[in-house]
Amino acid sequence: MPIPKVLVFSRKPPEEGGLSTILADEGFQVEWTDSGPAAICEALSGTLAACIIFVSRNAEREVDYIPCLNRVDPKLPIIVISEHDTVELQRKVRRHRVFYYLLLPLDREEIRAVLRSAVRTPVKKRKRS
Repeated sequence: MPIPKVLVFSRKPPEEGGLSTILADEGFQVEWTDSGPAAICEALSGTLAACIIFVSRNAEREVDYIPCLNRVDPKLPIIVISEHDTVELQRKVRRHRVFYYLLLPLDREEIRAVLRSAVRTPVKKRKRS
């Protein structure tokens, strides 16, 4: 059985004992990129089980890639993890198909449950009202 691959798109480098460690401990193969175009190329490969977009406090540009990822692979579960929460950011994220929206600090059990569910459950297209 192949190891599910999770792409983490973040402008911040991976931290020792952080998200990469949690993912690896849970049995996922982890790819890391700080480039939106690289994330899109990875999604085009069709080998991703999920994509995590990390939104840092000073930059929210990462969420601008969500619609591209939705078009490239409509069934790819996208999980957004944010350092901060604002109404504006929530609106921006929720305009697109996102599997789950998490805030730091990460709860290991929550991220584990979300990832396990994302890998099993295809993302359904949201109905527009």
